[in-house]
Amino acid sequence: MNRPAKWRKYVDETFSYHDMKTSLEKALGRKLTKDEDGSIMWLSDAGWLTVGTLVSMFEELANKN
Repeated sequence: MNRPAKWRKYVDETFSYHDMKTSLEKALGRKLTKDEDGSIMWLSDAGWLTVGTLVSMFEELANKN
């Protein structure tokens, strides 16, 4: 699957926020702090390409642990 097709759901910031938060918490092995959570919420509206790239990197980190 190509990136635009895979990341198309990230035009909705609800999906963006959930996927970024979940993958980052898994990679870190802990819950995000209030400030970190707020930053992820802010980033969730950054556009599908930016969010998709970040989620992919967070998932890669999470799967290395």
